[in-house]
Amino acid sequence: MPACQNCGKEWSWGTTFRGLIRVSMAMKCPYCGERQYGTASSGRRMMVIGLIPIPLVFIIPYISGMTVWIALALAIVISVVLIIIMPFFLKLSNEQEPYW
Repeated sequence: MPACQNCGKEWSWGTTFRGLIRVSMAMKCPYCGERQYGTASSGRRMMVIGLIPIPLVFIIPYISGMTVWIALALAIVISVVLIIIMPFFLKLSNEQEPYW
């Protein structure tokens, strides 16, 4: 789990998840109240993780002969698992970094 770069306290899964689903890039530390931002490397990593289920819907049914509905159900299950583990990949920074 990520730790605040200001106070050093580790965030809970719920706090991290709520921060990830917000529209704003800044997340407020629940312990010290300072603004924290996701690092560029963790943002890129989470974007790649988010793209994993897409090929499952198109490639796996073609290769394995399974139906599209089973592949879609598999992609949904994998997407849910990836959303659940995504907070573990977040690293925090005191300053907002450009992604590229």
